[in-house]
Amino acid sequence: MKGTQNILELKDHIGIIPTAPGCYFWIGKENKSDEEKILYVGKANNLRSRIRNYLTSNDYKTNFLMKKAEKVEWIITENEVEALLLESNLIKKHSPPYNIRLKDDKRYPYLCLTTGEPFPRLIITRKKINPAHFYYGPYSDARAARNMVALIHRIFPIRKRALKLPLKTPSRPCLNFHIERCLAPCAGNVSRDEYGKMISEIKNFLDGNNRNIEVSLKKQMEQFADRKEYEKAASARDTIRDIQTLYQTQNVHEDTQDLNFDIVALLLASPQEMEKELDIEKDSIQYSLYEKDFILAQCVLLRIRNGNLINRGVYILSESALNASEGNELYEEYMNSFFRDYYLLLPDIPEQIYINGELKSKLLWEQLLKKKKSVDIQIIDKMNSGWAEGYNQQKNLMEMAEKNVRLSLRERILGEKIKNQRYGLRQLQKFLKLKDLPFLIECYDISNIQGKEAVGSGVTLRDGLKYTSGYRKYKIQTKDTPDDPAMMYEVLSRRFRRAHEKKNSLPDLIVIDGGINQLNAALRARNELNLKVPVISLAKREEEVYCEDGTILKMDKNSPGMLILRLARDEAHRFGVSYHRLLRDKKSFM
Repeated sequence: MKGTQNILELKDHIGIIPTAPGCYFWIGKENKSDEEKILYVGKANNLRSRIRNYLTSNDYKTNFLMKKAEKVEWIITENEVEALLLESNLIKKHSPPYNIRLKDDKRYPYLCLTTGEPFPRLIITRKKINPAHFYYGPYSDARAARNMVALIHRIFPIRKRALKLPLKTPSRPCLNFHIERCLAPCAGNVSRDEYGKMISEIKNFLDGNNRNIEVSLKKQMEQFADRKEYEKAASARDTIRDIQTLYQTQNVHEDTQDLNFDIVALLLASPQEMEKELDIEKDSIQYSLYEKDFILAQCVLLRIRNGNLINRGVYILSESALNASEGNELYEEYMNSFFRDYYLLLPDIPEQIYINGELKSKLLWEQLLKKKKSVDIQIIDKMNSGWAEGYNQQKNLMEMAEKNVRLSLRERILGEKIKNQRYGLRQLQKFLKLKDLPFLIECYDISNIQGKEAVGSGVTLRDGLKYTSGYRKYKIQTKDTPDDPAMMYEVLSRRFRRAHEKKNSLPDLIVIDGGINQLNAALRARNELNLKVPVISLAKREEEVYCEDGTILKMDKNSPGMLILRLARDEAHRFGVSYHRLLRDKKSFM
């Protein structure tokens, strides 16, 4: 049964919505010019209660959605498990913009064993999953997927050419057959049963069952050595080493050598929490780029098969949670999204899945995953009664996963910061019409009170980030009355004199904290020594940029380029004020 209600009418007619389980979807326009589309899909055990919550919520994100939504539709289901499955199908079909997803999930590659073909191949794919084939992954690192395919091609003579087999007329075998890297099913050299046995061995290998493969390769190596085929024996030996290298550092523990399970660690953090908990400097996180209540979400998955850690995946989830506010509710929303986008697509579901928080809907997921795999699936969270007494090895792995997710999120933020800084530098180059990219930027400021204890400060940004080795302090020697331009002239004269004497080099751009008068003083100091370095000044009040030719430029104050200039200006001011206070405090104690 399906129903629809206009938002304006909904408040007065909320009673028409059924109290049954099902799915609901808010429909509207992202922008005024857009066509109407599904904005968000959710599930509920009681549709009326859940939809009513949207109309009375004070949550920022929920209110944001309600401003865009024009109507709501719902579909009732027999139970909550069916609602969960329907929600997954609707999200995959419509890709609503405000649902949490594995971020850019299409980019994650899978290893696909094309078991839907008479003679399967092993390929890397990012395409939609075909139920006839067998998939491993997704791999968060495409290089790891390629390395695994290359290793399997070395061990197993599986076909590589994309042919539709069997052919009506057998073809000539390719070079892979002649170097014993393919059984040549295209030439009719192998039966489907014999080829299928090899495919079963590949499945076992991908599941972490490498012991039988090693034994087989050792026998081959010995046979080659007995026949004095030393090159082939060396190749078999190298393959054994590759397998051992792959698995020796990934053996979990003797107690778990026959177990298959996953460890899932989810980390949710605001930019402020990232600064505090992950030891990231405040200016490494650009708060102005984040919306209110912004949440960073990342997941690390450890896949253990037969006691071997066969895959470590790092997955980014889209930073949006429109029907969850904080704490456990937010964790529930994101973990549900991970299960939906990962496990509902994955044929290789282990018997146990360990997670690092409480999941209220775990019984629903256990039922749904059991229906998918036809075996009992157990989801074990930290609230599980047995967690404190048992699962010692799983606890250790969970600690490792949690450390990994923190480090990976830190690396991601810093990586995005550097990427954003590079974009900002290119933006500055174009905006200021600079010949070179401003890789090195110096910024100067004057700090004093009525000319007393006057100091100058110079800070350096390298690649858009603070470079403290390039910070310099200047004690003003020529003035003891208020005259910022004259003080700026003194500081820059001393700086340029050292460059003129070849004692240090010039940066790609010099920024002056101040207006046109301070800029003119800096230009006079530069021109007296016939040096060539672009100089601009940045005024605080209107964030205006004063250029040498007299033009005044305005840039979006939150653009990456302007954020770099503001960082330089604010850091020069902070550094100068701290030095000025130090001198003033020293004098007060004399």
